[in-house]
Amino acid sequence: MHVHLKGGHSVAPQSRSVGKPSKAQHKFVTTTPDREQLLQHIRQSKGADTQRLWRPQLEPPPALAALSLVLVGPKKPPNVGSAARLCNCFECEDLRVVDSGCNIRARSSMNAAMGGQRLLWQAAEYSALPDAIADCAYSIAFGRWAEGSMASGQRLFRSASAMAGYLEQEGLLSGSSPSEDTAQQRVAFVFGREVEGLMPEEVAACNAVCQLPMGRLQESLSLTHAIAIAMSVAFETATDNVCSGE
Repeated sequence: MHVHLKGGHSVAPQSRSVGKPSKAQHKFVTTTPDREQLLQHIRQSKGADTQRLWRPQLEPPPALAALSLVLVGPKKPPNVGSAARLCNCFECEDLRVVDSGCNIRARSSMNAAMGGQRLLWQAAEYSALPDAIADCAYSIAFGRWAEGSMASGQRLFRSASAMAGYLEQEGLLSGSSPSEDTAQQRVAFVFGREVEGLMPEEVAACNAVCQLPMGRLQESLSLTHAIAIAMSVAFETATDNVCSGE
């Protein structure tokens, strides 16, 4: 390729020495023992048969092992896969799906899971929300407009940080998975359909409602964005990973 200048002259552009790193440079700066161990775990979990049973061995235990992520009526497989990936990102080991409007293990869902495919294979499916949260000590319905569907006595959190702070205060954000004897300590985060959200009776079935604050220029967050915010704040609270520089 030549650049044409006034007077009919042309010059070839000079190659730049600064640019995209080589594969060797990229491998050098991105390879760490922790990452290699993680990738080894992912490689070991390939294959549907293995993924139905495999769970990572973490010490200390997963930060959100006592949390269940409950999706009600999802219609798009990639959203379910992205939810599985978020579970993996924040060490949540339990994905539950209620009245699914799609194949939660479709190829597009598996592709979106990006390492969290095992959670799709292990996900429990239910026909009704009360069954999905029956073993949970506390359940929280998420939705910008869910406040209007609240039942008498339900607690309202106006931010994820307020919600996480309450769960920590009540001892419900634990780094250890509830045993059969202490299963009442499990917490459920309940998210509704991509467009309609949660129905009034589904909101009423939960112990509390959480609204994620946002600006005035958009009607609502996307399903996966809302899940990411809620789980990130819960994970930060559970691990005391406060960005204070200490």
